Amino acid sequence: MSVRQGHHCGTSISQDDVLATEQQFQIDEALDTSPNHAECHFGPVNIYFHIVAANDTVEGWLSDTAINDQMSVLNDCFNTTGLQWTLASVDRMINETWFRSVYSVNKFNYEMKTQLQVGNVFDLNIFTIWFETSFFVGYATFPQNYTVSPTLDRIVIHHSNFPGGCYDEGDMVNDTPVEDDSTYGCHMSRDTCPHVPGEDPIYNYMDYSLDCCMYEFTPGQVGQVVHMRDQ
Repeated sequence: MSVRQGHHCGTSISQDDVLATEQQFQIDEALDTSPNHAECHFGPVNIYFHIVAANDTVEGWLSDTAINDQMSVLNDCFNTTGLQWTLASVDRMINETWFRSVYSVNKFNYEMKTQLQVGNVFDLNIFTIWFETSFFVGYATFPQNYTVSPTLDRIVIHHSNFPGGCYDEGDMVNDTPVEDDSTYGCHMSRDTCPHVPGEDPIYNYMDYSLDCCMYEFTPGQVGQVVHMRDQ
């Protein structure tokens, strides 16, 4: 999915929860001495698509072709991580209120997910709606929130995006170079933090570069994915 200038992906987690998750990851990583601890060793993740639309014509009524194409892109992107995704089911419903009004912290978000979510903590529910006024292209929750709010969705990779300043903690993954602001387009050799090692990670899936520029996750990111999946 391409991201337009100024648009972002979001999460409703607090910074305190982000830090707590990272601290626990560091503890678990130190205790794990297996040589392949950064490789996925579990089966495919089930994905349940919930298509919420204003009508059954053009406003939100996604086709099977669009969904299958998205599944292909997702599996291609995660191919190097060992993680695979399988389409478990697709349901569609017309609800103009949800389609136009759902947001991460409002009552419609809770209503929609309470009624539609299926599967368990190892599955991923994806809901498609229309953000009428938001600059977000999507949002999700951290995986550990499932025990507190099992009706909420979970994010695919749990760290926020790289930008955050040259001397900020950024995404807290050691092998992803920091950058001062998001990358839009495909600016090769871009380096917004010249005094810090590493050029901007414009080729990484967690930046906002053009689709044709993004092709990698780092080993550190893969390790985070495996850790969250194993919890």
